[in-house]
Order: sequence, then C-alpha cells, then structure tokens
Amino acid sequence: MYLTDLFLKNFRNYEDLELNFNKNLNIFIGNNAQGKTNILEAIYLLSTGNSHRTNIISEMVNWQKDKFYIKANLHKKDQKIKIEFLVEKRKKRIKVNSNKLEKISDLLGYLNVVIFSPEDLRLVKGSPNKRRKFINLG
Repeated sequence: MYLTDLFLKNFRNYEDLELNFNKNLNIFIGNNAQGKTNILEAIYLLSTGNSHRTNIISEMVNWQKDKFYIKANLHKKDQKIKIEFLVEKRKKRIKVNSNKLEKISDLLGYLNVVIFSPEDLRLVKGSPNKRRKFINLG
C-alpha cells in the first residue's frame, strides 16, 4: 500500500498544497515550523479520523478560515482508493471512494499508518492501557 498524492486546503499552515509521492520512499526536509509535521498529521487523520496532536478540531483549520479539506489517493493491492476528509463548522465528513462514512471507525483499515513522536514516550512510561490502545490501533 502507498499514497500516490495528497491535497490539503486550509489545513494548518497550508492554504493549498498538492503533493505527489514516490511509491518507495519520500523524505520531507525543511526548517522548523515549515509544515513537515502538518503533512504527517494530515496523513494520520486520513488513516484514523483523529489527529495525533490535538483533540480540538479548530486548531487544524488554517488561520482565519472556517473549514479544511484533505484528499488522498492510494494504491492498496490492486485497488485505487480515494479518501476525503472535510471539517466544516466543527463537523467531520469523511468519504471513501465518494461514499460517505457514517462512523469514523469505518475509516480504519483503508490507510494503515504507524507514527512515533516524542509524545509516545507515554507508551514506555505510562499505563498499560496506553500500550494496549497503541497495539490495537496497529
């Protein structure tokens, strides 16, 4: 499985961003606070329906805007899958191949990701519940 492209509209510091990916390896290089983690957050959002950084939807909307849109196309086995994620007025709308999902949990399994961040030290130092949740999501 691999992403072929990603489109962000009014997500975090991006007003409009379109990326095309190589199926083997992609590297993001840049100075601090340029948006590298925002790209990873958008991909994680398409995978799980939630951010790994915040539970507050409005924090993900570009400054002075009221909604954001993320779209990605991916190849999984012999399938082409399009995932769309729209947040408008604090409501999430998710579509897979133009079909609206009723529950966020229906998104799981289309785009599989594993993310490690500094906050993940809680996996080692925190309660067993955190470790179980991380393993179950994987």
